[in-house]
Amino acid sequence: MYKYILIAWLLIGCPLLLSAQQESLYSQYMFNSLPINPAYAGSHEHLSATVIARKQWLKIDGAPSTQTLSVHAPIYKSKMGLGLTAINDQIGVTSNTGLYGAYAYRIKFKKSILALGLQVGFTNYVSRYSQLEVRTPNDPAFASDDVRFFLPNFGGGAYYYSDRYYIGFSVPHILDHLGNNTNVAHNALQYQHYFLTAGYVFDLSPQLKLKPSTLIRAVEGAPIQADVNATLMINDVLWIGLSYRTSTALVFITQVMLTDQLSFGYAYDAALNSIKTVSMASHEVMLNYRFVYFRKNVVAPRYF
Repeated sequence: MYKYILIAWLLIGCPLLLSAQQESLYSQYMFNSLPINPAYAGSHEHLSATVIARKQWLKIDGAPSTQTLSVHAPIYKSKMGLGLTAINDQIGVTSNTGLYGAYAYRIKFKKSILALGLQVGFTNYVSRYSQLEVRTPNDPAFASDDVRFFLPNFGGGAYYYSDRYYIGFSVPHILDHLGNNTNVAHNALQYQHYFLTAGYVFDLSPQLKLKPSTLIRAVEGAPIQADVNATLMINDVLWIGLSYRTSTALVFITQVMLTDQLSFGYAYDAALNSIKTVSMASHEVMLNYRFVYFRKNVVAPRYF
């Protein structure tokens, strides 16, 4: 069990440090971008709440697991949007729990909106090394007991969108954090991540719409990674899509509108890299609900 925990940890971490704090990975980014871009706040035009649960690399003990709750809404009769995101990441004996508030100022044009966003919050890092069994007694890298860090941070982003297209750029965490432990082997890092997103909706027929989209992510010390997606919408009710994550995974996505306000999404990641020899699958489920308080408020289909 612990062998696999260490394998998973080393795959996404840094061998000289406790952990290289990474942004959470989402396959259904095209339906809820608030966790990676604060400028997305208020873009649904109603109070919108989304829950995402992701489990990577089944059959590997200690593999990454992520739970996210995000809520956002426009402020009535103003140019502002507000949001709140809570994230819990678990990998092996290491967990990161974050809470971030988002503010977006929205500049409305004739057929589009430019939103500029800012988020502020913190990540609480905990590494329970006392739970590990090591082969080398008195290994200095694991000599301490549980390690904890409180990492406040802020980030920003821009999001330009209309009913048919969007493009966004964001840096969710601007501060490059280093924990304050005097032993460099027992410090936590929080690197800057850069996200670029874009998408467009094409009408193929009155019943069919095609939405190509992409997400490009960059972080120091890692190659640039891109998700390229094409999703087909049927009768404004059912989405069926396929994504390619460069050199990593092929992702099958579906989303269904259960009601005018409630939608359910599922993503299956099939591994393409060396991890497939141990585990082929990752799963992600998403539930979104838009609160509409007055019957006169029409709920239009959401494309992103």
